[in-house]
Amino acid sequence: MILVLGGTKEAGEIIQVLSAQGYKLLATAISAYGGELAKASGATEIWVGSLDDRSLAELITKKKIKAVIDATHPYATAITQLASEVCAATGIKYFRHARPSSKLDSEPGSLYWVDSYAAGAELAFKLGNVVMTTTGSKNLAPFVSAKGPEQRLVVRVLPESSSIAECRKLGCQPRDIVALQGPFSVTLNKALFQEYGVEVIVTKESGTTGGVDTKLKAALEMQLPVVIIRRPQEPVNKIWSTAEILKVLKEEATWRLE
Repeated sequence: MILVLGGTKEAGEIIQVLSAQGYKLLATAISAYGGELAKASGATEIWVGSLDDRSLAELITKKKIKAVIDATHPYATAITQLASEVCAATGIKYFRHARPSSKLDSEPGSLYWVDSYAAGAELAFKLGNVVMTTTGSKNLAPFVSAKGPEQRLVVRVLPESSSIAECRKLGCQPRDIVALQGPFSVTLNKALFQEYGVEVIVTKESGTTGGVDTKLKAALEMQLPVVIIRRPQEPVNKIWSTAEILKVLKEEATWRLE
């Protein structure tokens, strides 16, 4: 069986390709919804939850994993580092598949690049009084801390109960929580920015798959500044394409049905 570390659109696409070739796939996801998507893509089994070095090693042993395909989010560097290390220690073949970066070109002064969420939060509230974050609930705390008493923080998160609960835990008001599943069109992005009176957008450089291109286009057309959290450097040396992964897997015929 092959383990696919997922939770992304790319993971679903890889699962579809490999399942069509007859491979048995165990897919991981952080949320139940992510697990449902993986199952719909053709995964044989689903494992929902976070992983540490011990649980990942146990999963590999228990399920007799022959190879690991890491198709996690480009900002989830901790799991990528962990998976590569566990595979090296256990002698399991490891493939890192990551979505490509977008080329974000714009007029000077419209994009502001930062290296951390804390830096992004500080800069965003210097640029405007109504900030919309589209970086998820897990990295929301720095923005809550940076917001001034007369400023407003609007958060756009996935419509998951855990995401909304985290927003509420940090003090976000229901009127400032936009729980929607993206990516969004330019038209919808502009409508949301206008409806909430947004003055500054904060995003990650999560590629076209993550909707950063339409988000940026909408913001630029409305002449809104965008603070972008730089993508972290990949902790592994090689990024594999789906075609490259499939080629190697086909060379190991015993991986197909075990």
